[in-house]
Amino acid sequence: MGSSFHALHPLSLDLISRGFTAVMVETSELVHYQSHFFDAKTLIIAVSQSGQSAEIVRLIEMNGQRSAVIAVTNTKESPLAQYADAVLLTQSGHEFSVRAKPMSLR
Repeated sequence: MGSSFHALHPLSLDLISRGFTAVMVETSELVHYQSHFFDAKTLIIAVSQSGQSAEIVRLIEMNGQRSAVIAVTNTKESPLAQYADAVLLTQSGHEFSVRAKPMSLR
C-alpha cells in the first residue's frame, strides 16, 4: 500500500516490456478479492517496510506455499521475511512513524 505499492511500478513496466504478465495488486485486494492468483505459476513480490502488517500476515496464511514469494522489507525478523523464499532487506533505518523514506537495497 502507499509508497511500498508504487515502488514496484518501474519493475512492473520492465517485466511487461520483457513479455511477462505482471499485475500490481495491493495486498488487501489480493487477499480479499484476488486470491485466485495464489498458485504455482505466480511469483509474489511483497513490499512491506515492517513485514508484519495485518494484510501481510493474512497473505502468508492464505498463500500457504502455493506461490513463491520475494519479500522486500526493512525487518529481517518479520513474518514476511521469515516466510519468503528470497528477501531483499531495504536497510532504511528504524521505523518510528508512517512516512515515505528512501530505500537502499544491498
